[in-house]
Amino acid sequence: LNMQAPVLRNDPELQLGTIENPVVRLIQPDVVWNLTSDSATVTADKEHVQLSGQVNVRRDEPATGAWVILDTREVLVEVTPKTASTDQAVSMYDGYNQLEAIGLDLDMQTDTFKLKQQVKATYEVN
Repeated sequence: LNMQAPVLRNDPELQLGTIENPVVRLIQPDVVWNLTSDSATVTADKEHVQLSGQVNVRRDEPATGAWVILDTREVLVEVTPKTASTDQAVSMYDGYNQLEAIGLDLDMQTDTFKLKQQVKATYEVN
């Protein structure tokens, strides 16, 4: 994972970094993940990133042009396994279909996700 931000502050007592407007990227052979938020905290070991505020996750397939956007209010990113999760309301849209749920588990490594509760889907008819 690669993280960029205009401002990073470190609190050595709390062993937390705070970040304003972070952009987290994971580039894989067929998929690019971009995660943005209003703010984030990062643990001292850089293994856990808590994205907060307006959180957007975008998955792009450059070869096909396919994309998916996910919006929520909070996401915990586990760096080494390349997973993300939230217990907040989640909305997903791919240009055609709309999914809404409470809670999400996302594995960016295997490109799979699980919507946890109160799942509602609207699919476009082909």
